[in-house]
Amino acid sequence: MANEIAQKQETVIGLIRKSQSQFLMALGNPALAERFVRVAITEVRRNPMLQNCEATSLIGALMLGAQLNLDITLEQYYIIPYWSSKNNCYLAQFQFGYKGLIELFYRHPLAAELYAETVYSNDKFQVNLGTDRKIIHEPNFEDRGEPILYYAVAKLSTGATNFAIMSKKEVDQHKERYSKSKTKAISPWETNFEDMAKKTVIKKVLKYMPKSVEIASALINDESVRYAVGEIKSKEDFESLPVSYPEFLNAPVEEEPKPEPEKKSEKVIPKSKQAPKEEESEPKVNPDIDIIALKNKLLERINNSNMTKDDKDNLKSRVMLTNSIDELSLIDKTLEINER
Repeated sequence: MANEIAQKQETVIGLIRKSQSQFLMALGNPALAERFVRVAITEVRRNPMLQNCEATSLIGALMLGAQLNLDITLEQYYIIPYWSSKNNCYLAQFQFGYKGLIELFYRHPLAAELYAETVYSNDKFQVNLGTDRKIIHEPNFEDRGEPILYYAVAKLSTGATNFAIMSKKEVDQHKERYSKSKTKAISPWETNFEDMAKKTVIKKVLKYMPKSVEIASALINDESVRYAVGEIKSKEDFESLPVSYPEFLNAPVEEEPKPEPEKKSEKVIPKSKQAPKEEESEPKVNPDIDIIALKNKLLERINNSNMTKDDKDNLKSRVMLTNSIDELSLIDKTLEINER
């Protein structure tokens, strides 16, 4: 039995070492990739349940950590093993820690401040909503009492501020609804409940703030399972090849149906009576991806422009707060005029 466990551990560790070149592609630095592999191996040895996970789901979870350049030792994210009855095996689930979301927020060009706090029963706590929203929180450090509320505050350099509040009961309900760790696996909800509560309320406040590509990806991928697929051969392959989201493990890839050849009509119909030909449909393009790419391009141009700081901040705010292609194109023309 002991030999079987040791053999399984070495197999998983070998797969992590074999994936170092892919982690290097994500991190862009050999020293960082080497350290990432060492840390991943330590995590597998620390949490033996990870050795039982389906291998590509474990590599997929690690790859997401590398893509976002987060550190598992700082509890910026966790990898949680849980039993999947659909796949009849353990899967490795990627989960953010609240420190990871804060790290990603501060990479945003408009980020000013983001924090989360716990309110205890003996603290003085007051909330004003309406047009003059604010929080007053005075902790009682001598005797805090029991946790009753959690809140997060996000601020932008433009002056925009927002906050979100959740009661202890709401956080408990969230845990019961979304926590998949009902096995003997190590769950951050059991070991770091307060951190997970803060992460939950931070995710809530970030839904109402402008999002960078990394934050948007974080909110989508949190508490997800990703599977490693293929092998990265170039930088261009990086985004499309390393991970995917199959509905079932080892699910067959469905081929696109080939168009049937057009049947020639035996009868010649006068042009005046012919129905207008349907235009060939162009491949669908995700508008969100186009907007994100355009926003990033505009933000870079704004940063490199010779405008004043106030003008830059105002223009950045317009970029981040709109999802209209027309509005972004107008900003693009404004920059062209400024660059002349």
